[in-house]
Amino acid sequence: MDRKDYIIEQLIQKNIFQLPDGRDLFEGSCEELEQLLEGDENNKRNGERCL
Repeated sequence: MDRKDYIIEQLIQKNIFQLPDGRDLFEGSCEELEQLLEGDENNKRNGERCL
């Protein structure tokens, strides 16, 4: 499993299925996916959840 697939799997486990602009996860770059994953972690720490 490559890095991109691993990040997508983590996002799916967190019930995140699309990029903020509506594209499917597999259409995003590794950088976009990592930012989305990091953003989700930051929102959890702040008590927020943004999809």
